[in-house]
Amino acid sequence: MNWTVQDLSRAANVAPATVGRIEAALTARRSSLTAIRITLERAGIVFMSHRDGDGVRITAAAECVRDLVELARIAARKAKIDTAIQERLDRFLATATAMQKEWRVEDGVYVRQLKERIRIVSRMVESDTRETLEQALSYIRRLARPPR
Repeated sequence: MNWTVQDLSRAANVAPATVGRIEAALTARRSSLTAIRITLERAGIVFMSHRDGDGVRITAAAECVRDLVELARIAARKAKIDTAIQERLDRFLATATAMQKEWRVEDGVYVRQLKERIRIVSRMVESDTRETLEQALSYIRRLARPPR
């Protein structure tokens, strides 16, 4: 997310030293841990537990990919990308832009995550759904290009 200790401490309303203690795996008050977790979740981070270790992911990309797969299956065998898919991508990109501004996240991070998730999911779906997802990737590339 490209936040500094000061950015996170300010957003979570905790002292920078508290963030430093947490990063160093030292003790911190439960209320401070909760404040930081809530702040990160509002920024679009999901905390996950897994048998191989804990981790995080960005919610907006995962939700968008799930929607795209569903829409791609509905739109399968159509000659071009379905309007509903374009509308869903437009909504995702608008949300990503707003989140980037609000949370000072590095430009393009959410779009990169979305593209990567689409690529991963594309390997696991039927060929007609895969084609529609590839069209979605092309649409994202066109929209994400900086104006000339």
